[in-house]
Amino acid sequence: MRLTEIDLQGYGEFLDAPAAFRCTQYHLPTTWDYVYTNGNILLRIHHDGNGYLQLAPPSGPALFRQEQGQSAPSMFVWILSEAQGQRETFSNFWLPTIPLVEPSIEPEEYSCTFSPEKVLYRVRNSNLVVETELWVPPSDRAVVMSVAIANAGNEPKNIVVMPVLKPHMTAFSLAPWNIPHHYQTASFCQVNGIPTFWFQCRDPGGEPARRWYAAAVSDLDAAAFEVSANRFIGKGDWHSPEAVWHGTLARRLVGGELPDYGDITRENSIIAQPPLAALERDISLAPGARFDFTFVFGELAHNGDGRLPPQSQVKKLSRYLDPGVRAQALQELSTRYAKLFTIRSLNTPDECLNRYVGEFLPLQLLWVSLLDRGWPTGMRGTRDAAQDATGMVPLDRELARDRLLEILACQRSDGWFLRQYSTAGPKGKHDARPYVDSGLWVGELLHEYLCYTRDFAILDEELGWLDIDNPATVLDHTLRLLRYYIAPENIGEHGLCKIRGGDWNDSINRAGLEGRGESVMVSCQAVLGLEQATELLEYLVEIGYPEHLLAQAEELRAAAQDLRANLLEHALNHLGYFNGVFTDAGQWVFSPHDPDGQSRLNVPVNSFAIIAGLLDASSRDRIFDAIDALKGPHGWRLFYPPIGDPPIDKLGRIGQGDLLGGLSENGSVYNHGSHGFLGRAAWTAGRGTMLHQILRYMFSYDQQAHPVDVAKTAPYAVVNKWEEAPGFDGQGGATFLSGSISTALRNCYQGMAGFRPGLRHLVIDPCIPADWEGIGADVRFLGGRYHLQIRSPEHVEYGVVSLKLDGQPIDCRYHDSHLGRTVAAIPVADLRVGEDHVIEVLLGRQS
Repeated sequence: MRLTEIDLQGYGEFLDAPAAFRCTQYHLPTTWDYVYTNGNILLRIHHDGNGYLQLAPPSGPALFRQEQGQSAPSMFVWILSEAQGQRETFSNFWLPTIPLVEPSIEPEEYSCTFSPEKVLYRVRNSNLVVETELWVPPSDRAVVMSVAIANAGNEPKNIVVMPVLKPHMTAFSLAPWNIPHHYQTASFCQVNGIPTFWFQCRDPGGEPARRWYAAAVSDLDAAAFEVSANRFIGKGDWHSPEAVWHGTLARRLVGGELPDYGDITRENSIIAQPPLAALERDISLAPGARFDFTFVFGELAHNGDGRLPPQSQVKKLSRYLDPGVRAQALQELSTRYAKLFTIRSLNTPDECLNRYVGEFLPLQLLWVSLLDRGWPTGMRGTRDAAQDATGMVPLDRELARDRLLEILACQRSDGWFLRQYSTAGPKGKHDARPYVDSGLWVGELLHEYLCYTRDFAILDEELGWLDIDNPATVLDHTLRLLRYYIAPENIGEHGLCKIRGGDWNDSINRAGLEGRGESVMVSCQAVLGLEQATELLEYLVEIGYPEHLLAQAEELRAAAQDLRANLLEHALNHLGYFNGVFTDAGQWVFSPHDPDGQSRLNVPVNSFAIIAGLLDASSRDRIFDAIDALKGPHGWRLFYPPIGDPPIDKLGRIGQGDLLGGLSENGSVYNHGSHGFLGRAAWTAGRGTMLHQILRYMFSYDQQAHPVDVAKTAPYAVVNKWEEAPGFDGQGGATFLSGSISTALRNCYQGMAGFRPGLRHLVIDPCIPADWEGIGADVRFLGGRYHLQIRSPEHVEYGVVSLKLDGQPIDCRYHDSHLGRTVAAIPVADLRVGEDHVIEVLLGRQS
């Protein structure tokens, strides 16, 4: 089956165009959305036209946003017409309408087509066909909306077109005493004959350099305008404003000249009132006739002194009123995304998987890598940013490098990392909750970056610290990162890493606040990180770094061995799986005998025990058998049953029942931990059939795993969770905001295709379902393209018996202690930068 053949119950369809999807109903089970961003601005737009526009994500202000209780978009077009002697009013997105129609009514025709470069809406109502194109330019901080209205009837149509914009023009989150419009000005003028609204947002703190400006321009030859939201709304509301009921705006453009750009008068401006940008024009459309106009809204950059930017900034936005400029920009965007989609590809018997992994996953990873999972705040989660950047390493090494250095610059000098760090840098406002897992994800990012890019020079770059001014090399930052986890004050009574304020599972936020609690998952991650660092230090000496690094390598190796031993002695229980957390109350949780009398296995904890290579094959099989019991109708649960009734003391919001069972991380299918980490454990253990099954449950498009009427979320979107609380059974949540995206990509290319660059070797170790006869993949490495041809005539899941590079046999193997088996590999020293290669792989039963 192909993506385009999936039956989505009439709600929409996958298209043949790259990463494209069309919604075919206005009323969907929930809002489905898409992201448009160039890194300088973000438009997150819903299928119904709602959403937000943010400058400088994730920390910048909102140019517009959906306010609480607001169902109508913040930027749209009212269309007023006569039908059978009565005025009928609707929007270019369909709703809102005047008079109000029954909420479930669909227009005569509706579609919303998302593609990487633009979104196209099409609405037909009363013989009017309205098409709206929205997109973000390749680099400018703006959004472009082009609208075409056609008369599809046999009679002439007289209509009124009224584009409206309700700016937000300030931060997403405000102090209770901040009233945004007190610091805002809106004014209307013409710049070179083009209707122009300009907006000023002043700084409540009194710093002129922190002011910022925006403008809206249009080629609509308007007869009237409005800048006051109060006048426009009148006695109505945003969904049913008085001006639309009257069919006209208050400020008429009849003769005379408008004030100059920058002039503020009673007639063209408002100060310290809610701002608005609205235009009005009457249009007569003959049968078959069409009318087009464009509306552009974006930032006006100033020179830092807080004064109104020059008219040249307005002209920069006005360029997009030219159809030729728009066409060129859209072509540039199309080319950019086509390049992204050709960096890597997968060719398996599962055609849906191939296309989803090749198009929709890298696109969503790009979004979240730029935006920190899409949260509109002034901070990035250290863990989140590191995980996303790790997935981006093979796709955009510069983005990954920049993010790595950005994170390391906010590291504390004892090696600890913030829960969230400010995008303003070390001196910004941070989230310093005492979670302890962040550094290990940063360490994995560095390891992945070095293996893929060979950019060892980054280790010599110097960065400061969060708490002291003395700069240190990236290598020193890395060593302190690791030593944090083995420092005596951070090791608990079982010789495991203390959990303090939390680990990956955010809801376990009170297990170690008193200093006693320990995390098994962090301890497993630390084993993996310490052993990877040991290999790195030894390799650095081989390429010319000082030999004293060998002594540090031995120190880290010994610490890893101690952690391994302590995990096996104290955390591995009599049922053969690992307990999860030891709390300040002196109790094990996620164990055969939890304090509430239940028995629970924690999937992420045991997945990382397998990933870190703590167990032999037979012991791993016992864990997988136990994990299989956690599979429900929507995938594998993090653990089961949920916690909270009765409560478990000193565990956190998950233990007291504040986070109810079946929601988020409490006994539900939490995609990143339930499927992402488990998938990695599956290919670590050579379980290709299980890996494929996990991937099917990771992605929303699979209608056997996640029927759209149950999941409700967009079938093209990776979700963070499928909840199982009453009334939510199987419903997806938090589209795009998940580490599942990067983890899924890594599971496909590093796991299924088995392409894993290391410090010394390029490991080739595919892991595929037993019923497949082979797969193919195309990947990039060292500036060249590598084409993999993988055959499995004996239908085995893993085990390379023959490896050829460009037709020549490669006989290089080494024992991977984390996998617990010997793998085939190509020495990296034998590969040259910029060369393309064909790698032929034969899987079979090994003697």
